[in-house]
Amino acid sequence: MAEKKIRAIDLFCGVGGLTKGLENAGIEVVAGLDNDKDCKYSYEKNNNAKYIEADITKYDFDDMGKLFGDDAVRVMVGCAPCQRRSL
Repeated sequence: MAEKKIRAIDLFCGVGGLTKGLENAGIEVVAGLDNDKDCKYSYEKNNNAKYIEADITKYDFDDMGKLFGDDAVRVMVGCAPCQRRSL
């Protein structure tokens, strides 16, 4: 029997530091989710994952489940979200 792949989704991903660490550890990250549109370019440039710009409180997680595929161990990871300050 073949081993299942581990696939992850990174919540509050920002520019993708956690995603990069997971990828370096051999875990496939299928997407990163964050509500900061300014992170999209850096996230996708530095990682092999899709960036989803969304408010986590309004996101339909049934859609997210489809990103994992049927043949994977599903992992959800996340760091505490960064707080932006207005200057």
